[in-house]
Amino acid sequence: MMKSLQIEEYGKIDEVTQLVETDLPEPESNQVVVQLLASPIHPSNVMLIKGEYVQVKFPHKLGTEGLGKVTKVGTDVDNLSVGDVVLLPGGKPAWQTEMLANANQLHALPVKDKDMMLQLAMTSINPPTAYLMLHNFVDLEEGDWVIQNAANSAVGRYLIQFAHNMGVKTINVVRRAELKEELKAIGADAVVVDGDNLAQQVKEIVGDGKVRLGIDAVAGEASSRLLSCLSKGATMVVYGSMSLQPIKIQLGPLLANEAVITSFWLSKWYRETDPSEIMPLLQKISKMILEGKLSTKISKTFSLDQYKEALNYADSEAKGGKVLFTNFD
Repeated sequence: MMKSLQIEEYGKIDEVTQLVETDLPEPESNQVVVQLLASPIHPSNVMLIKGEYVQVKFPHKLGTEGLGKVTKVGTDVDNLSVGDVVLLPGGKPAWQTEMLANANQLHALPVKDKDMMLQLAMTSINPPTAYLMLHNFVDLEEGDWVIQNAANSAVGRYLIQFAHNMGVKTINVVRRAELKEELKAIGADAVVVDGDNLAQQVKEIVGDGKVRLGIDAVAGEASSRLLSCLSKGATMVVYGSMSLQPIKIQLGPLLANEAVITSFWLSKWYRETDPSEIMPLLQKISKMILEGKLSTKISKTFSLDQYKEALNYADSEAKGGKVLFTNFD
């Protein structure tokens, strides 16, 4: 029997989420059985359960990415063996103890260390989001500045590391001053506390430099403050609304800066991008993780049976890092 987490309605996360048991079919000749090893709990997962994200059909199985171990292979599978560690296939619910997957969608990863497995379990969502926002909107040059809010988030931390490797400088907006040294240790060039004087702080940092790209995960009034920091002709990319507020923009800075405001949603990118482009990016990211060039902070892990505690903890302000479900032997 396999266990999986699902919802049949929206509501309070520890009340509407259910752990159900079902039979797992035998794999077809081109399929494998993959056992869950680790899967992160993202803010979007929690928002979906509450009904604050995309609308889904019920019952809806939960989880969006993770890492697994092959436990059974179909008769025609020759690229994988029992015991291989793989990224869970995209588009399948991740919060289940086992799943069937087509073998041609998977490739084995050379990893045995559990700490590294936790990092690899977060390959498919936050790192591509950070990477694509840095590369798909502005042709950044070495020495350019990028500003982002929610810099202590997982996406924010990945963005710092990618930008550092590109030679692009980052201004990282946070809510707490004590995060400064922690973010600088992973490559942040400047860390500032959000507030009404944000534009002045940024001006003092960049001088005559150009802030050509802004990354907004907060929305609300934070969008207007971020816009005021951008150079003429810059682009601001909105990818989240942590404030749960509409984007608020002052018309003056928008017109004066000749700014472009756009959005990014990774789910749309996955739907519209050819698989031949997706796999190389995920392989590049997993290689950087394996080489120790890319990581994020992990707070705590839980088993699927501890889902109520896990979801409430992931939804709390106290977590201070990523929360994951794990299913190690």
